[in-house]
Amino acid sequence: MEKQVFIDKKVVTAEYLQQKASEIVNLQQELKVAVNYLSVINYLAIKKDDFATSYFITSGSLGNLNDSLENLEKSLGQISSDICPDM
Repeated sequence: MEKQVFIDKKVVTAEYLQQKASEIVNLQQELKVAVNYLSVINYLAIKKDDFATSYFITSGSLGNLNDSLENLEKSLGQISSDICPDM
């Protein structure tokens, strides 16, 4: 007999796990974009490119990066809760 795993008294299916894995992969791609933004900021700071650094910040890109990281945090927390609600 195959052992079954339950979350909130519902059987966990392969499809459910595939969906959650897909959500994590999508979030991983968003995180890569955030890392790329930070790499650009770091590069500009090392090169002492004050104009480009200032433009990046004043254009709203830094705020967008912050929003993206906050959304990643919330989404990862939700996936964690979906997989293991008691944690």
